[in-house]
Amino acid sequence: ADAALTGYLALRVPEGLEFHVEEWRHGSGVEKWERAYERQLAARDRSVKRLTAFMTEKRRAAAELTRRYAELAALGVPRWSALASARVGVVHEAFARELERAEVPASFTAEEHYEAYCDALTQRAAPLRRAAAEQYRQCLALATRAGASVEQARACGQALDRLEGTSGEHYEMPVKTSHVELEAAPERVGVVTE
Repeated sequence: ADAALTGYLALRVPEGLEFHVEEWRHGSGVEKWERAYERQLAARDRSVKRLTAFMTEKRRAAAELTRRYAELAALGVPRWSALASARVGVVHEAFARELERAEVPASFTAEEHYEAYCDALTQRAAPLRRAAAEQYRQCLALATRAGASVEQARACGQALDRLEGTSGEHYEMPVKTSHVELEAAPERVGVVTE
């Protein structure tokens, strides 16, 4: 499944998308404006088609990866279950980040177009971010409960912190240097004479 994850992460939002159509040009009777309107309309239709194809492929690939990692978790090995949760978190987080970082079309010169586009992508990314956070929480709980490696639990906690904009709040597992808790060193050492 990790090889498929690499391919999934390589899927990128298409660049050069154009969605802005100046409706006022249509029906103006000015040939130059009418041609510009037709070009804008065609560019928008191509962009919608490209973005729809991307979203369909990305969702399909995400569902397939989630299914594969669920099979891994179903084996019942706690460390693998934690790893599977972490990977599904990566799937959702990567999709959300891809949407949030998508190129803003160059034709969006008006602030309201820019904001509407960014808001629409942010709204689509929000459920993916929540799903990623839930997977990282599950990973952290499984890794902590299973006594998985400190690194695995720390990675899940750090991913959750990064996603939620917190700093070290989600990783509290104590790090031990051995199987026995270390006690505080005595303040002084000496010979008892009494």
